[in-house]
Amino acid sequence: MHKSIPCRIENGQPVFDKFTLARFVEGKEGKTFDLIQRETTRTSRQNRALHLWFTMVAEALNDAGLDMQIVLGKKMSLSWTGETVKDVLWRSAQKALLRKESTTQLKKGEIDPVFEHLNRHLGTLFGLHIPFPAYESEEEFINETTRTE
Repeated sequence: MHKSIPCRIENGQPVFDKFTLARFVEGKEGKTFDLIQRETTRTSRQNRALHLWFTMVAEALNDAGLDMQIVLGKKMSLSWTGETVKDVLWRSAQKALLRKESTTQLKKGEIDPVFEHLNRHLGTLFGLHIPFPAYESEEEFINETTRTE
């Protein structure tokens, strides 16, 4: 029987809440335990940056006069939104590269390859490069997102 101990992995090493770990191992000298590592999903900061990038791409495509008809060869001219970038561009690349339907299934290291693929595609075909948002601090991210909303 396995008992779960809340922890996270940093640089390949488990990091436990000291109080929780101490309480768990108390009185269990000489016993061994299995550490089961769960896959980590992307962070909330990555999620917010991802959605901000969708909006940035939509604005860049619209500003360049590249509506959905031009980019996708559809018969109806529609402007881009953050949601259409996510649904039409990002998910198509994500499915092709990672075989994952939803952005909620992405792990921490899976955002970069999809971004790099899309960024290269938009740059090659339309001369657009929209850098992925990077923030030094949570406060900087909050200030940027409230300013762009």
